[in-house]
Amino acid sequence: MNSRRKRSRSYGCAALLALAGALAGCGEGKHPFLMVQICLGDAESLATFTREMRIMARAENMRFIEASAETKADLAVIDSKGNTHELNGPVIHMAIEGGDGVGVDAGNLGLPGYQVALGFSEGSRPDEARKFARTVVSRLERHWRVAAVPPGVGAQPMRNCDTASDGAPSR
Repeated sequence: MNSRRKRSRSYGCAALLALAGALAGCGEGKHPFLMVQICLGDAESLATFTREMRIMARAENMRFIEASAETKADLAVIDSKGNTHELNGPVIHMAIEGGDGVGVDAGNLGLPGYQVALGFSEGSRPDEARKFARTVVSRLERHWRVAAVPPGVGAQPMRNCDTASDGAPSR
């Protein structure tokens, strides 16, 4: 395996574990300072979401990472070892990374289908991270209802997500 593929696979595994911890509301390290959820509803809306993430990364001079295929492959490896992972719909895992740890990780691991949780990291620049989070949430609200995840709770399945109309977490 070449070194680029090894780095990509390592990033995928590390990101998968970090995303799983963030979505579950637990794990080691620093938790996201803000978590939100959206209901994409269908493949067309997922394409719009991916495009919006790319646009936001470019506008903020940050790096867009599309790791859905790598995450899906990692899940297949985990599943082949006797673990189970059920997901009705695509595997979604992407991120926007800036300098000094500022960014957002988005994914649906542990959530049904087209439901996506986004966890924002502040790194060493909390003021810039909060400004970035406001920008991202504002842009997402143009397309979807954005629901804040209460601190320490973790993302939960959303009611009526198949219609993309309600998108409220079911608690």
